[in-house]
Amino acid sequence: MFRLTVRTILRIFLVFALIWQQADNVQADPVCSGQCFHDSPSSYPAECLYQCTLRDLETSDPNPSNPGSQASSYGAIAIDIKTGAYGFSYGFGNQADAEVNALRYCRKKSSRKNSCQVATWYHNACGAVAESKKKDWGAAWGNSKAEAARKALRVCGKYSSSCKITRLHCSF
Repeated sequence: MFRLTVRTILRIFLVFALIWQQADNVQADPVCSGQCFHDSPSSYPAECLYQCTLRDLETSDPNPSNPGSQASSYGAIAIDIKTGAYGFSYGFGNQADAEVNALRYCRKKSSRKNSCQVATWYHNACGAVAESKKKDWGAAWGNSKAEAARKALRVCGKYSSSCKITRLHCSF
């Protein structure tokens, strides 16, 4: 018999949050996710889908195998949580320039003066923002899209149980 535990429910939610996110249209590999329901009926499909989605995020990263050979690249994500406006930047030589440009693009989209704030910055890495319908949010950076998404969901999850990834960008 299949028991629905809190952990299973959270993993199901994470799968749907990662699949339905807007950034880069990341989806679970259809071959992998198909196996979740057909190959092993006694296993937990939610856990399988969760692993498929994270594996797809990891393999879709353009992260070079030798990041030391790449030029230093900073990026940032700025948001106005009340209006939904955001801006992002990447490819800058320092943190300050990346943040200034992300804020500039956010302010262009926002209807509220000076309401944008830098949610996260990242260096040769990825940044993610997770938001809830109640306007709770969390942001984080990671060395891969999957790591940044997991961390942002964890931060947002401290304030709400309905978080999903809304922004995901990399600076490499």
